[in-house]
Amino acid sequence: MCGLRYGALRGSVSAGTSLVGDQGMTRQIGTADRRSNGKLTRRELLGGLGAFALASTLPTSTARAFTRSGMIDVEGGRLEYSVRGHGPTIYMIPSFGRGCEDFDVLSDTLVHNGYRVVRAQPRGAGSSTSQKQELSLTEMANDAATVLKEVGGTPAVLVGHDFGQRITRTLATQRPDLVKSLVMFACGGKIKMAPEVGRVGQLCFDLSLPWEVRKAAVRYAFFAPGNDPAPWKDGWYPEAARLQRDAIQDPVSAFWAAGGVVNVLVVQGLQDVSAVPQNARLFKADFPDRIRLVEIDHAAHALLPEQPKQVAAAVLKFLHENA
Repeated sequence: MCGLRYGALRGSVSAGTSLVGDQGMTRQIGTADRRSNGKLTRRELLGGLGAFALASTLPTSTARAFTRSGMIDVEGGRLEYSVRGHGPTIYMIPSFGRGCEDFDVLSDTLVHNGYRVVRAQPRGAGSSTSQKQELSLTEMANDAATVLKEVGGTPAVLVGHDFGQRITRTLATQRPDLVKSLVMFACGGKIKMAPEVGRVGQLCFDLSLPWEVRKAAVRYAFFAPGNDPAPWKDGWYPEAARLQRDAIQDPVSAFWAAGGVVNVLVVQGLQDVSAVPQNARLFKADFPDRIRLVEIDHAAHALLPEQPKQVAAAVLKFLHENA
């Protein structure tokens, strides 16, 4: 269910990641120190801003033992969901027209570091279905609320990528009782992408095209120069994109833009041409006391597979303080 994979993400954070803190200060993530046995305690892992070692401390067999999955009825549809791990609950919502398998590596890391990860495929992705022909942000936020009420563990940290972060902000506004804090990847909406980027991006959903054609489109619209687009060869759900299309056309709304009143981590790829970095900076400027902005070089819209270690380090640091 939801493309689960089991494995540990190991390694240190690359130098050069820019951290913009709550007071607008910019810092650099340096190279992580490692003990001779290659592992750090959770306190050591999360306690310092300068160093993170993402080493597994939870055996794969143990992670599997805490997995459950199934289907949940929502208004006018059914959602495929999965729950892994024990600890504070993290609920993940993927990008436009894509599935929750995009979070596989990050999910592994969070489970291995003592968090409970809940994911549900959007309507039209995986085994999730919809009787409705179009969906609003409010309806998709209601879907997330239904899953969270079913699996428990609220208030939860919501993690949203691109379009998914709009849903997280909507839910945090509608149901603040369910939300502890937000993590947002590729925070777009205020500044539109160039028309050519949008046209090329649509080719990714035409599964009748040869991969070499789609590969060029994926690379152009979603990956930084020099990064391999192969991780996004699969995971495209045309039906999910069709259901979400009307909602993504809506401009940023004053109703949900603030994301409630919770603390927010925004992780932004500096080479993103779909959700350009200025979007994240404007969001930070609007709510400087609540927003922590982390900008990652050599990453674009698909920053999760492009720079997984740096993304995970930023998320773990934030969760240590806000989960």
